[in-house]
Amino acid sequence: MNYILLTVQTVIFLWSAFLVGEMILRRFTPAAFSPTWRYGVSTLLGLGLWSLVGTALALLGLFNANILRGLLLLVFVVSWPQVRRIPLEWRPTVSRLRTAFFHLSPLKAIIALWLLIAFIFIFMPITGFDAQRYHLPIIKDIIAQESFTFSEAIYNYAYLPVGGEILYAIPSAIFGNLSDPYIFQLLQFALFLILLALIYGFLRTRTRFAFLALVGVLAAMSLMDFEREVFHGGYIDVVMFTFAIGSFLVLLDHVERRGSIRSSVVLISAFLLGIALTIKYLAFSFAIFNAALLLILVWRERAQVLQALRICALYGGMVFLVAGFWYLKNFFTFGDPFYPMLSHAEFAPTLGWWIADRTLLNMFVFPIFRYGRWFFDDTESSSHVVTLAYFFSMYFFAAFFAVRRIRISFAEIVLFIAVNANFWAFFFISHQNRYLLGSVILMPVLLALWADRFYGQVLDGIALRWHATAKKVVMALVIVFFLTTLGGFVHYFQYKFWYVIGRDTKAEYIENIGGL
Repeated sequence: MNYILLTVQTVIFLWSAFLVGEMILRRFTPAAFSPTWRYGVSTLLGLGLWSLVGTALALLGLFNANILRGLLLLVFVVSWPQVRRIPLEWRPTVSRLRTAFFHLSPLKAIIALWLLIAFIFIFMPITGFDAQRYHLPIIKDIIAQESFTFSEAIYNYAYLPVGGEILYAIPSAIFGNLSDPYIFQLLQFALFLILLALIYGFLRTRTRFAFLALVGVLAAMSLMDFEREVFHGGYIDVVMFTFAIGSFLVLLDHVERRGSIRSSVVLISAFLLGIALTIKYLAFSFAIFNAALLLILVWRERAQVLQALRICALYGGMVFLVAGFWYLKNFFTFGDPFYPMLSHAEFAPTLGWWIADRTLLNMFVFPIFRYGRWFFDDTESSSHVVTLAYFFSMYFFAAFFAVRRIRISFAEIVLFIAVNANFWAFFFISHQNRYLLGSVILMPVLLALWADRFYGQVLDGIALRWHATAKKVVMALVIVFFLTTLGGFVHYFQYKFWYVIGRDTKAEYIENIGGL
């Protein structure tokens, strides 16, 4: 019963975020996004605003459950005209969803089954080291003290940005959820779903063959390092990556469309990036990518100098307005806006977890070092072979298109550069799997686009009478592959499965999975 209540509470909180974000989109960008993207972007905007409001209240010492409940109620009161239409729109919406499901239903059935299993796994006890060491204590301290204390008694609290913890603390305070299972575990899962929706929306408008947009989603779900962070209750990596990748894809989509520069879309990307930077320093790599895209945008649209400066100032100003507090605080307190990244002598080795010497040659074979260790190290997970296969596939497609002189799109070029530049940069910074997720999550997006282009080349090169057979064979191979990775998913998280079906007790689960 507690699980049902938590689910309802999470839906209410997400609904409030969507309503706030939708009001913003209707006002400033009424037709900028496809329906799938609109739901995702609206919810991210609303969650971002919740995080900023929570930050402001905590700074003022007003992070009070009753104030937050009042704000939640206010959202529904202001949005009442939209809320009351839901009973009228319910049946048509269900009908559209049912119709959509039966198109490419085998792949959608795999996604639905996968997400159902993942949803059940969400309620597992929190055992993550970082979650218990500082994420969860920070959340509970903010709620208990109704403000930021930046207590040095809590590891990392004095200097790391805590936008993610604030976002987790808000629904926890509103609904009085202060014990296991936590509502933010469901919120974390919801952000995972939003990221998958953004990936699908980005691919659906760019793929000639509709099933490959779903393949991109399933390919992302097949990344066990990614899924592992989803189930790491209390961790903030998935939250940060959802906002950062959302910001990147929104701006990339806008740049590629070659229309006039829309300040509203630019500001949405900047806002999402700013929220990502309030959560984790790791978002800074996406700030670099977005800055490059912004320069390409103003150059390609032949913007006048003043217009270019205005667009760049708008973007940078929004990012600073949203995230600047955390970096100014560190600069004036520690003399390093990214403390302890740049100024703490012992921090880099702790962060690094080096598995190979950082030489130029090793940089180019780093995917094999990082994801091929299972072949010679029994302690490594075989799930990394999937990621390694993605890297080999990416380089195969790149070589194939180069040799055949096949033109690829601007988005494909940018994604290829982003995946590799981010991966190579972190080769010199850290070899931890979760720090490499920025590249790894973007790779299925690129692979789906390139598989679509390659598949088109294959079909165009064979006789028309073989097209139906080729399509059936490819679909069968795709289904077999993702059913296999779904089985691998259950195997990878087998201790969660044993706990869910009641074979293991909570104590046995914690002993098996590890913890403090």
